Amino acid sequence: GPGSWKVGHFDFLALYLTLEKAFATVNQTANQIRAEARQELGVDIVDDVLAHLTDEVLLITSPVVQLERPEDFSWTLAIRLRDQEAFGKSLLTMIAKSKPFLQREATQKVGEVEIHRYGSMFGYDVLMGVGHGAFVLAGGRDAEAQITALLEALKTMPAAPDPAAKNPGFDDLQRHLPPGCNGLAVGDIGSLVSIPARVWFEILDEFLPLRGLP
Repeated sequence: GPGSWKVGHFDFLALYLTLEKAFATVNQTANQIRAEARQELGVDIVDDVLAHLTDEVLLITSPVVQLERPEDFSWTLAIRLRDQEAFGKSLLTMIAKSKPFLQREATQKVGEVEIHRYGSMFGYDVLMGVGHGAFVLAGGRDAEAQITALLEALKTMPAAPDPAAKNPGFDDLQRHLPPGCNGLAVGDIGSLVSIPARVWFEILDEFLPLRGLP
């Protein structure tokens, strides 16, 4: 559909292990950090959660021409899973331990997949679900429409696609890159530059100490 998207590879487990090592100190080892996280979350973040994720990732963002507020910006993230059942069980356990930061507000079904809406203490709702071999997460004004369309598409995809299979829809997106740089993307630059100036200033204000001129 319209908007921007990127499909490629991202290793969440490698990222976590790197951060774990970076935060380790003389008085607290990486193993101790993980043990504390296990006690807080009720699951082992590596063995029970990240180990079930593959590195196959899809990120979708919707057009932002009519964006009125930064929180309206819509996005959907999908990560292919190795073990859907094990990941889903661990995810629910972990989220149950996340109150009051996350609070389940509603549940709906997209086909056979349950999608849960979680409210946060920051007033920003997030949709998430596990099904058709993937973990899907979405936020923003069009989150429900995006996550529904994505799950409908995933329903027709094989759980373990042939790595040698070629999708003809990507023919006009191919680039000559070194081995390993295997990702495809479409960017909707037109809608990005048309964001109202007021919204740009609201976004910048989150990162820069903007002050009124005398």
